[in-house]
Amino acid sequence: MLVESDCKAQLTEHEISLIMPHSGRTSELMEVSCDQGQLVMLAYPVEPAAVLNEFQPELWVRCAAGRIRFGVRVVFPKAIHPISQNRLTTILWGDGYEQPGNWQRLQVKQLADLLQQETVAIRNHFDVQLDLNQPCVDAIVLNAYTGPGRYRVQVDALALTGMIPLASTGVPLPVNWRQRWRWREEEGVHFGSAPRFPTWIEHQGEQPAWLQSLGFSGVLLSRVPQPNDLKVLREASLQVICPPLDSPEGYSDQEMSAVKGWLVGAALNRGQAESVRMQAAQANSLPDAFKRPLYGEALEHFWLFGRLASEVIVPAPDPVSAGQVVAKRQWLAKSLETVQIRGSGLVSIQLGANPALIEQYRVISEVLQSQQPSAVLANPLGVRYEAIGAVMSGAKGIIFRNQSALNAPIDVQAAQDRAIEAAIRWTNRDLRLWSPWILVGQKLEPPNLSRQDYLAARWRAKDSELILAQVATQESQWSLPATRTEPLILKIQDGVEVPQVVRLTEGRVELMTVETKNGQHQWNVSAPNPCEIFVATRNPHILNYARRSLQDQATEIASDQLEVASYCVDQMAELLGARQQSESPLGSQSSPSARPIHSGHERRLAAIQNLLQRGWQAMQNQQPTTAMRLALETLEQTQSVMHESFMQAASNMATAQASPWILSPSALKYHWQLAQACARSQWQPLPIPGSQFANLQEMLDHGWSQQRRLEDQIDFRVELVPASLDSPGGLRLASYPKPTASKQKSNDATQSDQALQLESIPGGYEGASLRVRSAGVPARRGQLVRITAQAYVRMASVRDATAGLLIYDNQAGPSLGQLVRGQTGQRVPVELYRFVQSDGEFRVLAECRGACDIQLENLTASIIRPVTASSAYQTLPIDTQLYPEKGDDQLTPPPGQGNFQTVPVEPRAQSLQADGASIPQQQ
Repeated sequence: MLVESDCKAQLTEHEISLIMPHSGRTSELMEVSCDQGQLVMLAYPVEPAAVLNEFQPELWVRCAAGRIRFGVRVVFPKAIHPISQNRLTTILWGDGYEQPGNWQRLQVKQLADLLQQETVAIRNHFDVQLDLNQPCVDAIVLNAYTGPGRYRVQVDALALTGMIPLASTGVPLPVNWRQRWRWREEEGVHFGSAPRFPTWIEHQGEQPAWLQSLGFSGVLLSRVPQPNDLKVLREASLQVICPPLDSPEGYSDQEMSAVKGWLVGAALNRGQAESVRMQAAQANSLPDAFKRPLYGEALEHFWLFGRLASEVIVPAPDPVSAGQVVAKRQWLAKSLETVQIRGSGLVSIQLGANPALIEQYRVISEVLQSQQPSAVLANPLGVRYEAIGAVMSGAKGIIFRNQSALNAPIDVQAAQDRAIEAAIRWTNRDLRLWSPWILVGQKLEPPNLSRQDYLAARWRAKDSELILAQVATQESQWSLPATRTEPLILKIQDGVEVPQVVRLTEGRVELMTVETKNGQHQWNVSAPNPCEIFVATRNPHILNYARRSLQDQATEIASDQLEVASYCVDQMAELLGARQQSESPLGSQSSPSARPIHSGHERRLAAIQNLLQRGWQAMQNQQPTTAMRLALETLEQTQSVMHESFMQAASNMATAQASPWILSPSALKYHWQLAQACARSQWQPLPIPGSQFANLQEMLDHGWSQQRRLEDQIDFRVELVPASLDSPGGLRLASYPKPTASKQKSNDATQSDQALQLESIPGGYEGASLRVRSAGVPARRGQLVRITAQAYVRMASVRDATAGLLIYDNQAGPSLGQLVRGQTGQRVPVELYRFVQSDGEFRVLAECRGACDIQLENLTASIIRPVTASSAYQTLPIDTQLYPEKGDDQLTPPPGQGNFQTVPVEPRAQSLQADGASIPQQQ
């Protein structure tokens, strides 16, 4: 029988067939229909049997394709799975099918030896205290996945050679053991005592008991803890992930019970694999009582680090970085599929702002003579948005990274501290409510949605389903839009019985009206929130679980929502105040004397503040449901104003990354204040030597250089393209995959053929292959630099949304860069505004991500020192005598260099060829 799949598999045919049996007159034939995946699990229950080397089950298999694997399932009757709370099981795999079209005998040999190896892996992965005694085989399994499509599998002559049933050893079994056999014990999903969705926080000295009150399961330490540290964390019921101990001396078993796993590395790339091996060897050399699963956070090559660590942590894409929300979610989901082959699927999320943003905020606060911008670092709705997005992508646990300590209530708390902590509590409570479906259930195909600005996810556990729908526009990662402007319709296809659907909102369970149209069950939300939660079930116990969970926490959730709403209203008021002074945002061509913001916004602000006040009054009157409704309405109205300001600011920019101050809702006010300060001064040219891309020797003499990685996989093109009548000269940067033995690139390859080959290099950090650095120009802290250029797309990577040319600077780094993408033949504008963070050289960098072929043209820079005084003065570049040119070997590498290898450019005379002048790489 078909018991499990990850590719929507179905048995479209299952019969006893006369077609080419292996022995006798018939065989069993199954026709499988499936999509892309890795698993089509077929199982045949057998009488529980002892796990012995003498037990050697075998099966004859025939199929038109390979990849089929044969195995047995082993059950540990005394062990409970730490996550699903069901019986712990594992599969011991044997032979694989390798003779397509022919009958092949598949066997599982040395069962006892295989089980011993698997037992060690299970203890390392979970807990050494698991009782793994008295295991038994209860099913023969076949992973019949060969690829997407429709195909047939024949099986014949199953033999259970050497099998010793447990009944023959004196272990009693029920008479109807076959009828009671289940592949997945769904009755074990107890919603009242469901497993808890794990969330961790990077510890920065906070009180453990207070962190536990925020809903965290544990802490992540970057140092080896002392025995007293472990004692305090254990007393607070917090688990610990930390580097492995140098020596077990001084640590008791009781203290060590707080340690969940050993951290063997963070922000890992391919060059750090050997370091991870050494850390893993150190952890594995500890006594058995101190052995724990190994955890590592990787930036790339997840399959590699998955072989070295039990749990590979995947960093969620930074919301301020270039890229679309859908593409980032797809990358995260794909990466989680890789690490979940062995691990559970943990995701790390930045709780604070990007470090590059922090430094830009510090400089602008100095320039505008404002207070230190700690408030602009807080984005409570953004924290919640990213956490829910990670769960919808497949995360089974979240680690919140934090560069500074959270302020406890006993400290002097600012509004942003209270808002962030409220968002954490709100999110952790929701994750706890969703745990039975997310941790134990099976992920299904998401429902169809009537609105394209939403994404959805869906899980099934027992006889119920959890459905999440979240707004996911391109701008929602920076600024959440208002969502109640039009209804949201959800449609599901599978299931004969019309489901009962309830909406979990405002601290209550709302019954939805479900209609059936064209074979689909659908329901409608007239005014959807940014995140909508539904449960489809007719089980009264599950409905009571959802209702009781909402009622028990209604007061706390309402208070947290009002705290977040209060912070957002304060930020909106500051933004409107900044817009009163300058209606024209940075980059606009309007004059500084443009009319102030319309008074209608002031009336709207007063109405929103009234909503918020009514919400707090409802809390005082012990009406949490009313308070939640008013808090959500306040957030909707507030985000409408904030998002309108964001869209106006972004409309003057090539991309959102052009201005760092529009990437955080609470920093938008600086965007308008900066526009006013720049209007009082004057932009001056900042020539970058060699930026005309006309003279190769000039570029080499002034320090232009290139760096490369992945040279064994990629063919590079770095060359100057001369100007023509219809095109200016430019710098061509291209990375193509090297042809493989199975597919050589022909000399007469067409443009479409090359476009297909562009898809084979991964994008993102893993695909970063080629970097070119410009000559340096002197600049001082507090000056604002504007970079403009055009990028001509010679060849587009259509399918890979993370591939392109990343343009950034050495001050803010690659995380705030602009990713140039477009159609073949398109010219894409490039624009960056960056404050100089330290006196020294300013450089522009261009980096190939994935496969791309793009030509950079018309690169120019200008500089200004914004002023807050009313009298304008002229801004001039720094005196070059103060900062003489340095040799390239004296330059500090830009932030985020990673494991790139610096490759100097060979100084030689410029030589123009038919396809341009080449910037060579020294051999």
